[in-house]
Amino acid sequence: MKRISISEIIQATSGELISGDPSSMVDGVSTDSRTAEKDMLFIALKGEKHDGHDFLDQAIEAGCSALIISKESGSINALAK
Repeated sequence: MKRISISEIIQATSGELISGDPSSMVDGVSTDSRTAEKDMLFIALKGEKHDGHDFLDQAIEAGCSALIISKESGSINALAK
């Protein structure tokens, strides 16, 4: 995957930047915190059995530098540090 900026992701998803630098870049995308790595974007998907929002802390600990979420979480404060 080519590097992409947070501002490009915001534009493509009609999202909102809650915290951080829109010029920051991500190197990949993960929807599974077990495969998340440094400088990746983690997308918290909600399914029938699992909710990605329950794994935000693990994604951040793995080094993800950006999150796409659909509900607020205290975990985003840890990402801003």
